[in-house]
Amino acid sequence: MAPDASRLLDNGRIVVDGTPSHPTLEGPKLYKRNGEYWIFAPAGGVKRGWQTVMRAPTLSGPWQSRDVLHQGNSPINGPHQGAWVELENGENWFFHFQDKGVYGRIVHLQPLCWGADGWPQIGQRLNDTGKGQPVSLHRLPALPVAPCCLQTSDDFRHGQPGVQWQWQANPQRHWLTPHQQGLRLRCALTSGDISLYRLPQLLLQKFPAERFDVQTAVDPMFSQDGDEAGIAIYGQRFAALCVTYRAANLQLALCHGWIDDRGETHQQSIGLEEVSGCKEIELGFQVDYDGVVHFRYRLAQREWRQVTPQFSAGAGKWIGARMGIYARGERENVKGSAIFSPFIVRLQ
Repeated sequence: MAPDASRLLDNGRIVVDGTPSHPTLEGPKLYKRNGEYWIFAPAGGVKRGWQTVMRAPTLSGPWQSRDVLHQGNSPINGPHQGAWVELENGENWFFHFQDKGVYGRIVHLQPLCWGADGWPQIGQRLNDTGKGQPVSLHRLPALPVAPCCLQTSDDFRHGQPGVQWQWQANPQRHWLTPHQQGLRLRCALTSGDISLYRLPQLLLQKFPAERFDVQTAVDPMFSQDGDEAGIAIYGQRFAALCVTYRAANLQLALCHGWIDDRGETHQQSIGLEEVSGCKEIELGFQVDYDGVVHFRYRLAQREWRQVTPQFSAGAGKWIGARMGIYARGERENVKGSAIFSPFIVRLQ
């Protein structure tokens, strides 16, 4: 490549071929240490792979390789796509991710030290071959930054979502209306009979833990057939507990669906209860181990009602499942909206 990255100078060449012993060798990071070149790269696939390190006196080789980190006896599968980090104080660390299915790719930090033979030792050393396994508990790096928890709950202060949220597509200004109390989402038009899976105005955030509970409330300010709002679980299997407006009536429904191997979506809806006249409808769900979701709702501060059947969340494409809220409509002349009360997340 040209020094200014403006063009490729040639076709390049393969310096390491992992086909025989390191299938799916990918995501390499190149370093130079003590006059040697080093390649850190995962192999074996995302879910059940391992971390390989290669060293050579020149980029053309000869390359020596060693597998330095694998699952071993730990619960942390497939340590993958990692990188070596050296701090100014001399500490060495290695971070990587773990594919946890519906919970996404979890980032881990492992201790790293350099052995007397010049090879890196990562995590908990298992034997004299230098291979290690991930640790689940370890002291923190000696840095001035204090640990912090990721944001989950949101009071929608000043009518805006917090930084933990992501729109499913490039956001449009007309999806959200400024509001002082709660988050006001407009029932924006979706062209055609579009499924929840392909809905662009989903406002989502990641699953924060293996087990957690979510609660919010929605005030449906609907006026046209097809106006809809609710809470959603999003992935290649998806579901929503939603309020819809048809023929001047509000209906609470559970919709769920999936995307098949051909890229086609399938969606079904189960009517639960007419809720016309309800000013605010409380919606919630609990996520248990393996992404099993139990939806629930409450009207007029009465007892919570559990929704059946339960729903088994599915991971997204290369990501975990997500959760969130949305509003949608079927008319170009958008009039309806939905005001969401604080979105409360409780880890369990």
